[in-house]
Amino acid sequence: MVEDASPFGAVASGDSPAEDRPGSRRPDLRAGAKALIATGDGVLLVKERRDDGSTFWTLPGGGLEGDESPAECLRRELGEELQCRCVPGKPVAACAYRHTSRPGTVSVYTVVAGELVTEPTPNPREGVVDCAWGDPGDLPPGTLRPFRRLLDRLDVDGPG
Repeated sequence: MVEDASPFGAVASGDSPAEDRPGSRRPDLRAGAKALIATGDGVLLVKERRDDGSTFWTLPGGGLEGDESPAECLRRELGEELQCRCVPGKPVAACAYRHTSRPGTVSVYTVVAGELVTEPTPNPREGVVDCAWGDPGDLPPGTLRPFRRLLDRLDVDGPG
């Protein structure tokens, strides 16, 4: 696992970068943004379906398109994935994720605090099959490891 200091205070990833493993090529890097939306009910999580049918929990968000800023990306992604509007705030962390469904691809996400303006509704056409308010101290099985570690490091308050 790779964890480094960042200007945001926390960086987490699930595995060592490919270039650290002998005989491996440098991964394709993809820039993205994830929303950290926390309330008294917990932190907003989305359950996504991979092409092979398996599912996983993560923070809402995705890859930057064109010259989008992380805030612009989150407004678009939450509109697409959760059919809702959000107000992005300040970046709070960075997080890297090595994709299992895209071998050789690592996404480096800027994690941005935010608030919802409207209620989230999962959009299955975008691969989002559920959303829930998760307790950061008791995340659902299948939560991606880098985001589980990130929430531990950021010490996000859960319900209660």
